[in-house]
Amino acid sequence: MKKTIIIILSVLAICFSSKAGDRPQLLLKKMFRAVEQNVFATGYRDKKQMAVSGNVSVTTPPSTVSRKLQMINTNLSFSFGMDGIVLPDGRSKLDFSGDMGDATIAKTSRREILYSTDFNAYSVTNKSTTSHALNFYTYFIRKLNNIRSDFLTSGRWNFQLGPEVVYGANKCYTVTVSTPFKEGTRRKARARVQNLNALITFWKRGKITFTIRKKDFMPVRIVYENPEENINSEITFTYDSKTRRPLRLDVSGNAAGVAGSGQASISYSSTGEFSAVSLQFDNALGQSISLDLSLDFSKTVDMSTLSFLPPMDAQRMAKQNLKLLMLTNIAGSLLRMQQAGINIKTIKF
Repeated sequence: MKKTIIIILSVLAICFSSKAGDRPQLLLKKMFRAVEQNVFATGYRDKKQMAVSGNVSVTTPPSTVSRKLQMINTNLSFSFGMDGIVLPDGRSKLDFSGDMGDATIAKTSRREILYSTDFNAYSVTNKSTTSHALNFYTYFIRKLNNIRSDFLTSGRWNFQLGPEVVYGANKCYTVTVSTPFKEGTRRKARARVQNLNALITFWKRGKITFTIRKKDFMPVRIVYENPEENINSEITFTYDSKTRRPLRLDVSGNAAGVAGSGQASISYSSTGEFSAVSLQFDNALGQSISLDLSLDFSKTVDMSTLSFLPPMDAQRMAKQNLKLLMLTNIAGSLLRMQQAGINIKTIKF
C-alpha cells in the first residue's frame, strides 16, 4: 500500500512539475498568439501590394567618423526621399532622390538591379527571393512564426518564469529566455561596433525578459542583454486601448558602450493596416537618424510600376564601384573627408 501511494505521489509530482516547467513556454505561446490576433489578423489577408513613400535623414559629427575630422565644426549629414512599391513575395521597385543623387533599386525573384541616373550606370546582383507569400498576412505571419519557432522549438533557449509585477497599472507576467555564452566573448565585445543586421536580429542570442500583460497577453516591455554582441536595450510599448495595436515604441540602451534612445510611432488605416511609420533615434555621440514613411496597401499589383530595366546606353559596373560613385554625390561632406585623408571606400551602405 505504501509503495502504491509513493508511486501515485511521484506521478503527481512529475505531472505538476512538468506543468510548472512548461508555464514560461505557454505564456510565450499566448503572447505570440495575441500579437498575431491583435496586430495582423485583419486588413492584410487580401493585400498584395504596399506602396511606400517618405524621407530618411542621417546626421553625424565628423569626429565620430574619424579623429582626423575633429577640426571640422559642421556636422556630416545627408538625406533622401524614397517612393515605390513592395510585394509580399520580395519583389520591389524603389526610387530614391537626394544627396546621393537619383537612383532605383529593383528586385525580381532572381536578381537585384541598382541603377544611378546621375552616372547612367547599373549593377546586377543574383539574389533569389526566399518568400512565396501571396499576401501580406502570410508575409507577416511567417516572420512572426520564424521568431516564435526559434524561441519555442529550436532547443537553444532556457526558460525561467519570473515574479508577477505591476507595470503601467497593469498586472503582468515576466518570462526570461536566455542562451549560454562564454565570459571571454564579453571581454572581446566591449569595443565592438555593431552593424545594422546584428541590431535588428538581436533576438537570436542573449538574455531577454518579456513583461506580458495578464489581461490580454500583449508584451508591454522587453529588456534585452547580449554580452556576445555587446548590446543592452529596453523596448516599451504603448497600445490603443480598443484595438490593442501598438501606437508607439520607446527604445533605449547601448551598443558597444554608446548609449542611445529613440521613439517609433505607428498609424493605421480604417481597415487595420499600417498607414504611417515615423522613427527618431539619437545617441550619445551626437548621431541621429529620422525616418518618416507613408504606407498604402492595396488588393491589386501594378506590374507596370514594378517592372524596370536600365536604359540601353547605361554602363554596367560592379556594385561596390557604383555605390562608391554614388557616395561622391554627398557634396561637401565627403569632400572634407577626402581632404582629411579618409578613404571613402570604407564607407558602406
